[in-house]
Amino acid sequence: LSYRTIQILYGELKRFETSAKIRLGYSNFRISLLTTSLLAKTLFIRAMERVEKTSLAMELRGEEFPEVNTKSRGFLLSLLLISLMVSIACLK
Repeated sequence: LSYRTIQILYGELKRFETSAKIRLGYSNFRISLLTTSLLAKTLFIRAMERVEKTSLAMELRGEEFPEVNTKSRGFLLSLLLISLMVSIACLK
């Protein structure tokens, strides 16, 4: 389930990136940073919407998402790595 979600989000990122390139969203450094931040924001919102839909579907089926331990160092590290990967993907 999570691998499929990552593939879907990556596909959406590529579509957003293509549309930004067509609209000259990477013409200079300043505009490139602005475009990258907008892409990251849009992708984050889409990911949150997808999590809400998946959570609701799982809840209706009687399942639950596991609790996330946000106090562990691994959580912060994984969050930083994901942010870095999204930033790098948006700058290409």
